[in-house]
Amino acid sequence: MRYKQSKYNYMAREGQELLIVNFKKGLSSFSVITEDDISTIEYYLSLENIDITEPDSIQDMLIKNGFWIPEDQDESREIELLQADYIYNTKLQLIIHVTKNCNFRCKYCFIDFENKKMEPLVQEQVVSFVRNNINKYSGVYVSWFGGEPLMGMDVIRNMSEKIINICKKTKKPYLAGITTNGFLLTPDTIRELIKNKVYSYCITLDGLKDSHDNQRVLANGNPTFDRIVDNLRYIKNAIPFKYLSICIRTNFTKTTLARIDEYISFFRNEFGDDKRFSLLVKLASDWGGDRIESIRNTLLNPSATKQIYEHIISHNNPLAIDNVTSLYFGGMTCNAVRRNKYTISSDGVISKCDTPCEETMVGHIDENGWHIDSAKEAQWLMAYKEHSTSECTSCLFKCMCFQGACPKKKLNGMGRTSCPKPVFASQLIQIYKKMAESHMGELL
Repeated sequence: MRYKQSKYNYMAREGQELLIVNFKKGLSSFSVITEDDISTIEYYLSLENIDITEPDSIQDMLIKNGFWIPEDQDESREIELLQADYIYNTKLQLIIHVTKNCNFRCKYCFIDFENKKMEPLVQEQVVSFVRNNINKYSGVYVSWFGGEPLMGMDVIRNMSEKIINICKKTKKPYLAGITTNGFLLTPDTIRELIKNKVYSYCITLDGLKDSHDNQRVLANGNPTFDRIVDNLRYIKNAIPFKYLSICIRTNFTKTTLARIDEYISFFRNEFGDDKRFSLLVKLASDWGGDRIESIRNTLLNPSATKQIYEHIISHNNPLAIDNVTSLYFGGMTCNAVRRNKYTISSDGVISKCDTPCEETMVGHIDENGWHIDSAKEAQWLMAYKEHSTSECTSCLFKCMCFQGACPKKKLNGMGRTSCPKPVFASQLIQIYKKMAESHMGELL
């Protein structure tokens, strides 16, 4: 049989080893090639075509992991089908903004705070939408958001109970997550959230105490680091529920980066032995608003991400790094391109983007139910097709970003500025290798 090389093969050298991955297959194709076989693999992956009758062990691995594909296989069509499966996933995904209020005043936050929780009318119409349409979906995933969603626990409690009951009656799976600053994540609250099937948590720690307390303060200016860490320690030590996923997001600035090795050691010592915890590396950026001016001189260039990854790689004991999930098919694609994903604001604005506002809205909720502008929604769903360039369609990374990670930027005419490169794939693959060697890979 005649084979050709996949367009989406990637190789990275690490010392005396070669790390290879096929981005169409994702990290399931990840392989570590030892020194004895490197020259053979490099030769095979330099060929455009090859005839194979009885594959040897190396050739068999290359075929099974998608590095070689049948010569008559149309990869472009296959990618389109895989993208369609991703976009038209049948699970209903709701991001619900519980409140516009927040107990923090983070220096890079752009939102205008309003002491207002989701209106009862909006709550009931969201529940009614789920009840009336549940048979269209294979399951429901709710992500509680804000503001600070834990300031609206009554909303979470009310809506969770009703949606969970709907899913139970129709035998559809239900799961939930929450993005919270963690300050109000007390022992009683975490137990109540778990009871309401909130198993996934995204909590921000901006480095060590000094840098965190400079960037993330209470509305009255008081520090927040110690309280958040205490809450996380409680979860680690007193909540044995193994299905929790706790992603610690760190928004790096020059101040955070200056003490990164101390921070990595802190993170490993506090949470490194608990596979439920992972670190998400982000750079603090100008996301809008005026507060950013107070720390603008500490913002990092995007290339600093590579430096952060290299620090992580240099430590012998690996951390679970959430960023490696970007190496999966669709891993750098915004959820806004999913057909059955909606973001609901506290006052009933329906958006595809996680940030609901007039600029991103595709509909609204009132006493008569949901009203969605199908033409606007189609623009979001098809943004990756309408704004792709020839450079995008031939790019090695199109499997992850679908020709552009941010449909909002594309729809605003910003085009190529939404390109997620550089993705520092070589560093992420090295990090994944360390995670897999310590059996952390099972989390992914």
